[in-house]
Amino acid sequence: MGSGLQSTEIIPVYHGPRIVSGDDFQPRKIYESLLLHKSTLECIWVEAHDGTIHLDTDDEWMGHFADFTALKLICTSLPNLLGLDEHNLLVRNLRHVLPSSLQTLCTCVREDESFDGAIDQLGKLAASESFPKLAAMLLEYYPLRKPENVVRLEWLKQRCQEASILFLARSSRAFTHGQKKRMGLIWPCNEGNMLRRHT
Repeated sequence: MGSGLQSTEIIPVYHGPRIVSGDDFQPRKIYESLLLHKSTLECIWVEAHDGTIHLDTDDEWMGHFADFTALKLICTSLPNLLGLDEHNLLVRNLRHVLPSSLQTLCTCVREDESFDGAIDQLGKLAASESFPKLAAMLLEYYPLRKPENVVRLEWLKQRCQEASILFLARSSRAFTHGQKKRMGLIWPCNEGNMLRRHT
């Protein structure tokens, strides 16, 4: 390009279930295949074949995205973003693995040992001045059985509101077949319509 400007790009990546692809989902290999596109890749969307972010996915850590300088949207599970230790606790700091160019984060939390740490990290991300373009956080979660976790989720919503970040959260049980259609290639139509009104 004569102007010297670098174009940005969206690379659709799909990994079917074992019956389609013949092998397991391997987050690290997907990450490694994207390394040549650090300066141009705008969106990464990783989900299970049933249309959810977390069900039937491998918890392997993908890798650091902090130097993906054009990246605007990331959709994947927190274990894939941060990794889990032997106690099922998140290993890395969310603010250290995400790029400052990030505008939208779509992820999920589980009601297990990592729940409190996940909510804390998402709250700190919302309040961080290192992500000035962050405008929306979409959170998927398993149905919450503990009242204190419902309170924690409300706390995160409040932190996002204080930071003028659009916060959308819903239980994975809310999804039905055909409900989660795409707006273009990037996000589900319901959330997408709301994002277009708020960003």
